[in-house]
Amino acid sequence: MKNPIFYPETNGHPPLMAEVEIHTLQGVIKGLLHKAEDARGAMIMVGDTSSEPGGGLDGPAGLYEALAIRLQKAGITALRIDYRMPNDLSECVYDVLAGIEALRQQGVERVTLLGWSFGGAVAITTGVASNFVVGVATIACQNFGTELASDLSPTSLLLLHGTDDQTTPDQCSRDLYVRAREPKELVLYPGGDHSLTEYTDAALEKLYAWSKKLLLLSARASGR
Repeated sequence: MKNPIFYPETNGHPPLMAEVEIHTLQGVIKGLLHKAEDARGAMIMVGDTSSEPGGGLDGPAGLYEALAIRLQKAGITALRIDYRMPNDLSECVYDVLAGIEALRQQGVERVTLLGWSFGGAVAITTGVASNFVVGVATIACQNFGTELASDLSPTSLLLLHGTDDQTTPDQCSRDLYVRAREPKELVLYPGGDHSLTEYTDAALEKLYAWSKKLLLLSARASGR
């Protein structure tokens, strides 16, 4: 990976949300950037595979845009990434690593990752690979591709799952929680579906509070 950059350039006074491209040796990664001026913390959000309705930039039940807007208002940058090659775990991890590097070039020092379903595996694998990741959150995470979960520590892990998920059983997150090391947290939503449709507001509040705690702390205070 060589010097990924955002295009168009987003320094100065960017719009509240901008369509961006991250240029890399492996191709162009597209995304939506909610940039907070002078932010030192950022969250990258990735979805399920493109075959899943809303699986790309929107996230489950459109959660990603609402969360990105709230984070931006709190002084945290948010980047929503659309995979170049959905279903290819290694390529998707490359996309997120490129996103991290592009954010670093704009002054970001600490990153959290949020992934839905397949995206949860992408987030966990990327979290292990990057020292700039201080937290990984998943929604309805699958088991495949999460073999490195135990290596994520001391990065914080947050697992959200609905107990009536007919696509990815909540047992997947239960198993993940057992395999992972501290710090970790599992939140189960009774009767919740794969998209947490009836729990969107609750999930939003949880993710917002979790992100602020990790990203608005100074590196000195957090020990990272």
